[in-house]
Amino acid sequence: FLLAWAPGETGRLVYQDNHLGLHVLDLANGKTSRIATGVRREQYDVAVSPDGGWLAYTLERPNYHRDLVLHEFASGRDVTVSDGLADVAAPAFSADGKVLYFAASTNSGPLQVGLNMTSQERPYRAGLYAAVLTADGASPLAPKTGDEEEEKDDNGDKDEKSKDEKDEKPVTRIDLDGLSGRIIGLPVAETNYAQLQAGKNGNLFYIERVQPGVSNLPPGGNEAEGNRLLSFDFDEREQSTLLEGVNDFRISSDGGHM
Repeated sequence: FLLAWAPGETGRLVYQDNHLGLHVLDLANGKTSRIATGVRREQYDVAVSPDGGWLAYTLERPNYHRDLVLHEFASGRDVTVSDGLADVAAPAFSADGKVLYFAASTNSGPLQVGLNMTSQERPYRAGLYAAVLTADGASPLAPKTGDEEEEKDDNGDKDEKSKDEKDEKPVTRIDLDGLSGRIIGLPVAETNYAQLQAGKNGNLFYIERVQPGVSNLPPGGNEAEGNRLLSFDFDEREQSTLLEGVNDFRISSDGGHM
């Protein structure tokens, strides 16, 4: 089934089959390439960079943890970003293609295996993280300077420059050396996060799901009613609730609609 659309000069479709395979279809020539093969029937979480040049995906390992892997479409190379000690989920590129967000958990072990109900009442706690993709890139949580206040200027030239920068198409460049050392944690609680996606306004959107087993609902009850759609504002460094009872959502490719 289809997982993602990759923009670019030719356009690509990223999809998963029922034989553990992750594939990409080049729409220009109809050629299909296998990107990865899983060890179990897990779901791949994927994200495509805004320029369509890179794919970030999760790949489950024999220890049941999912690693974060980067795939470059042009060269076909794959680079593993994480170290196998955490279970990674829901990668998402920022709208400008300069940061890769993802969730990661170090307490998911008891949830990974089991044919009985004992694993259902164990909490899954994940933190949210941001990887700065270039060696000279700025952290989204870097301390603000007084110069940023001058953006509210009375100079029309600055306004024009800002407008031009917004019209530029994003280009994703990744410095692989030292990438793992440029990962920072976001100041949010560790809980059951899923489906990270970035908006055009720079905010990060994601779902906080109800932990399985926290309550026994009566017949007909809907556990998803407790899910929250959250937004993290990097300007204010705050998390806020947008909607409750959300089971799924998608942000448009231009980042402007949900």
